Amino acid sequence: MSDLSTPVLGPGALQSRPTGTSQELNTPACTGRTLIEAARDRVAEIAREHGLEVIWRSVANTVPFTGVFSEPLLVNVVAQLEAAFRTVLRCSNQLPRNLVFLLNTSGLPIPAESLLYGWFRTRIQRQNFMATCELRPLAATVPETDRDDDSVVLWIDDPTVPLAPRQPYSSRFKSYLALNFPILSDAVRYNLVNHANRHMAREVEYLRRDCEKIYFPPALPYPAPNSVKTILFCLYWLDFGGAESFALEQIELAHMAGYRIIITCDELRRHRLLEKARQYADAIYLIQNFSFKLTREDAMMRIIREHQPDVIHIHHSFVMYRVLPLVRMLQLPVRVIDTTHILENRFGIFPKESVAHSEFIDLHHVISHELKRFYTDLGRIPERRIRVGKLHELSKPFRPAPSKWDHTNPLRVVFIGRFVQQKRPYLFVEIARRLARRFGRDRFQFQSVGDGDLYKSVQQQFARSGLGNSFQFLPSDAPTADLLAEAHVLVIPSDNEGLTLVGFEAGKADCIVISTDVGAQRELVPPELLVPRRPFACLYRSVAIISGLIDGRLDAQRLLQTQRTMLERNLAEPSGTDVCLQFYNGSGNTSALAAGDARTQISTAE
Repeated sequence: MSDLSTPVLGPGALQSRPTGTSQELNTPACTGRTLIEAARDRVAEIAREHGLEVIWRSVANTVPFTGVFSEPLLVNVVAQLEAAFRTVLRCSNQLPRNLVFLLNTSGLPIPAESLLYGWFRTRIQRQNFMATCELRPLAATVPETDRDDDSVVLWIDDPTVPLAPRQPYSSRFKSYLALNFPILSDAVRYNLVNHANRHMAREVEYLRRDCEKIYFPPALPYPAPNSVKTILFCLYWLDFGGAESFALEQIELAHMAGYRIIITCDELRRHRLLEKARQYADAIYLIQNFSFKLTREDAMMRIIREHQPDVIHIHHSFVMYRVLPLVRMLQLPVRVIDTTHILENRFGIFPKESVAHSEFIDLHHVISHELKRFYTDLGRIPERRIRVGKLHELSKPFRPAPSKWDHTNPLRVVFIGRFVQQKRPYLFVEIARRLARRFGRDRFQFQSVGDGDLYKSVQQQFARSGLGNSFQFLPSDAPTADLLAEAHVLVIPSDNEGLTLVGFEAGKADCIVISTDVGAQRELVPPELLVPRRPFACLYRSVAIISGLIDGRLDAQRLLQTQRTMLERNLAEPSGTDVCLQFYNGSGNTSALAAGDARTQISTAE
């Protein structure tokens, strides 16, 4: 395969940065003015690529950044600006006359189209850094009649601002109940959702039973063997999570193999992995970080028509699922692979979308045998179109601390995960409170790693628990390798999971994993360590297991040996990377996978 030309958004794309040393960039005096200088350089460069010039009209210079201004922050913000600006130029019906850049400093994912109207105007002046500019053609390439007189808003997130906690519900009473009585609220919600999910199997069977076979005329021939192939990765967002980590792993490997990489993101959220992704991508499109007169589906189709990808890899993208029928009607020689991670107990949306659009997907990659059974039994999809590839390659080679099980006083119990409803961190705090009340606070060292929407309410719960110094909150970037090396027990009280990466890592570190019996956790966690998903039953059983480890009723070494056996069985299975890279190479229909074969093939392909 021939080498790629220099990527538009490759590692060298940020050559035009504001003047000044690193020391100057880190001083408090460097506020929005330094940012706008960097933005001007990058916007002008992109505009020239499209035959445009930029005339700056106004710059709000009074609102500085929140926190310390630094080079990584500059890179993050300019990366967002670049991706959103390219999306506007690629996807707008008409070339906009004016652009408005908004640096949102509220910590809330406010829709861009709402920021210019109503009471948001006052907030813009106080809390958002704003600049406006006019776009003019360098030559008479764009007739004035094709210009759009409406301003287009680019929504840029200030990553230094902590994410503002969102209310769990629109109703004040439900929000009050969730914040002050989280376990009771979870129990009520559990019963309501279980009632709604009873119809899920019937809905999936209905989708497949009434889906007619669709015929498409023969596709156009593939490009010449020596031409560079393009892979379109469709993501929900670029933020921390198992699905996003796996997507970035495939993006990096495909880039190393010489493929052109295009990335789209569906959601208007904080894209904290954007600058990492742009090291490998030729273009990144944030199709909801701006306001224009097209739907997200229209924008996606324009991106596909422009780049004509050879492979589309879906990673939890609603927009891509919904345009798949149109993509097939274009008769492009494109092959589609879909990766799903989790059969959600509360919604189940992504697997249902995947099953509903299965006629347009060449290969379903699933990360567990539990998901495979869902596709074959309920979805009625032939096994030859489903491949199991586990994500154990993403787990780092953790090691246990020497003889850590010789000294279990204090017993180290940890929780690692985002502070969101899915992970249910409030259950971990209550487990800690009940254990401390039974055995005393000095018998334990509880630690939690993460942040998120529920962080404030969990802190309030902790303040009422009386745990004191026995409980420690650690940031999301804390070194989990060191933490798990010393930890004795990892608690995963989640309401939804696929097959957790932290479970693999804890197993490698000889840390006993107590997990709710959700998703495919039973493929990794011994039966004695699985607890019910129902909130109060999860509490009682988790406390009972840890109590058994303390008073000797449960043999920790026997449980660890069983856990090691199950871990080795998982590590012996094909990895998700092997499955996906073989599909990229056109060998996704092989009957067997050998570890490492995919990497060998992709490095020598064509």
